[in-house]
Amino acid sequence: MNPNANPSELYRDYAQWKGWSDPFRWSAEEGRYYAAELGWDPAGLDILEIGFGNGGFLGWARDNGARVIGSELTPTAILAAEAIKLPLVPPNFEQVGGLEAESLDAVVAFDVFEHLEPSAIRSKLAAIARALRPGGRLVLRYPNGQSPLGLDPQHADATHMVALSRAKIEQYAAGTGLLTIRYGGAARVRSGRIIRDLVRLLRYGLRAVIEAVIRFSYGTAAELAPVVTHVLEREIVQDVGSRPAKRAVNR
Repeated sequence: MNPNANPSELYRDYAQWKGWSDPFRWSAEEGRYYAAELGWDPAGLDILEIGFGNGGFLGWARDNGARVIGSELTPTAILAAEAIKLPLVPPNFEQVGGLEAESLDAVVAFDVFEHLEPSAIRSKLAAIARALRPGGRLVLRYPNGQSPLGLDPQHADATHMVALSRAKIEQYAAGTGLLTIRYGGAARVRSGRIIRDLVRLLRYGLRAVIEAVIRFSYGTAAELAPVVTHVLEREIVQDVGSRPAKRAVNR
């Protein structure tokens, strides 16, 4: 990648730079991770992934019974999606349309919103809110702009445009009806390999101690994980005196 190139030029060779291969394949560990982040059984759900990249999440969701659609701007990813006849919506769907109102149960964007300008983030959130059914979820993952540990993932990609945090996303989403229901470090799942899982447990324990010391020393409650998952839900508006509304999907 040429760091002096503009973003559109960088995306032309993005798949090669990322080392993507075997599109829409997923491992057992990845499946456990996707299930943890989505928080739902995907069977029967209508799910959109924005910036699906190599397609692992969409492959998992489709293989587990979801109706899936994707959005991408990298040529290689688009060609891979067309080869399996995956329905696509344009990357600028918030400007040109392509998402029907209340047509989706979940929208997922792993490592995507940090690639956008602030104005695009706000307009995309508004369009997503309209497309979600009441009670539907938006699952975001992004580098943690409120943690010094987030500097590495934030600056590891020349196409990253903005540093994000819970406060920023909630400010961008103000007035859309999207409300935070979960925020914290990316989900931790077992790999299925005993030694690797034991090493991870030791690392997680050490990190917990270090984070507690930092929070105490600086008098802060900020999330310190380098990458965070932020789940927002489209609120269910009820008329006064009406019966409780049913969720869009089962919890």
